[in-house]
Amino acid sequence: MPDQNLIDYIIKKKKLSQSDLAKELGVSRAQITKWKSGERLPSERRSQLLKLAGLMDSVSEDWAIFAQSEDNAVAWCNYFLELIGNIEWGFSLRDLCRDCPELYLWHALESLMNMGAHIEPTAPQSHWINEEEGERTTLSACLFEYLDTWGQLHDWIDEVLEFDDVNDDAEYELFDVVGDLRWVASGLAIEDMEPSSLSAIGCESSKIRTHIEKCREDAAKRLTAVCTIRTKHGLPITADYFHLLTLPAIELAEVSWFAPKPESRHLGEAIKAFLPYAERELITFQEYHAMMLRQIDTKLDQVLAALNK
Repeated sequence: MPDQNLIDYIIKKKKLSQSDLAKELGVSRAQITKWKSGERLPSERRSQLLKLAGLMDSVSEDWAIFAQSEDNAVAWCNYFLELIGNIEWGFSLRDLCRDCPELYLWHALESLMNMGAHIEPTAPQSHWINEEEGERTTLSACLFEYLDTWGQLHDWIDEVLEFDDVNDDAEYELFDVVGDLRWVASGLAIEDMEPSSLSAIGCESSKIRTHIEKCREDAAKRLTAVCTIRTKHGLPITADYFHLLTLPAIELAEVSWFAPKPESRHLGEAIKAFLPYAERELITFQEYHAMMLRQIDTKLDQVLAALNK
């Protein structure tokens, strides 16, 4: 809970008790306890607390605590914007990062630190160890791979899950679900990264696995919600949306760039449950015939091999 983190930070840094802090803000001690317990902190009180802590005013208290000063936050954002400008995938992600650099930068840094990464609060001076040879620092190499892979998933979500056949009610219901998937995709991107990139900055394998498993669970729930909403509104299932969980990020990105929409008949069991009965039967029939043809093909190969001996 960010508000709790901010209050704890002030109490520790300023050596204030909750009663002292309540007097500073002109509220009761019980109100401080409520904010620490998760009650929403009004924006004006958040600004007061940030000022009292000597931190910059930010929408994210955790980012303010990490960056400390406005100058350091600006330096981090400049570092981040230069890095994001070089990623090969995810043009929409790149635009979002440029519009809200603090939000996306902190999401990336916090995710990595939650997996054990050692990242100094002071903004790095450069992305490069040796600019002439183009050798990146350990941190920038990891961040670049992270953002590039997240961008690949972002492209696929934009192409496949930004539906143009929805009515207003369905669009309203899908908006938050697909938006959440874009954030969850940042965790799925971790699964496709080189383990050495993550371990090089201190990420721990057990924490990486936990993070990925949680993101996969969250993604599965939201993909199920996409199917449920479309089915409820009488809209067809136009692709195997669960490919987000089953295909490598680069394959999904290539589909989004070089093919109109994936229309594979080799659908996973998760997506089949949302298809009409007649369509499920047709797919089962097609899959059975495909299996029989493969078996015949194998038998013919065996017969031809025996004749050629």
